Amino acid sequence: MSPAMRANVLQEILIDGQAAGPGTPSVEISDIHGRRKPASIRPRGEGVYVAEFTPQIEGPHRIDINWSDQPVRGSPFNVQVLPHFEPHKVIVEGPGIHNGIPASLETYFHIDTRDAGFEHPDVLIKNPEGLLVPSKIVDNKDGTYKVT
Repeated sequence: MSPAMRANVLQEILIDGQAAGPGTPSVEISDIHGRRKPASIRPRGEGVYVAEFTPQIEGPHRIDINWSDQPVRGSPFNVQVLPHFEPHKVIVEGPGIHNGIPASLETYFHIDTRDAGFEHPDVLIKNPEGLLVPSKIVDNKDGTYKVT
């Protein structure tokens, strides 16, 4: 389990109870204020389960995972719930962000949101007269984007 997760993003925990013997899992999440909420659990087959929950607030959370009312090894787990998106962690780099590039010259730049959270960037590019210039955003499917 990752020590960090994002607020308002569905989280899944895979629970493999094949070697645990008969029983069922239970998962309870406690937020920074001590409010407790059970996770939704669904069987995946042959003693394997998936627990799902969506943390609503940022801050430290505790996740208690039990098998037949007994804590599993390592439980409880402490995780940090980060903001859904942190714009100050977005990285923009490449030749297209420098001044003095002629409008007739095609260029590009990259946007890296991997450490910032789960949002897709919006890009508006203006020419020296203040008019919008068409641009294309290519999603690299890894939290990075190329803008041309």
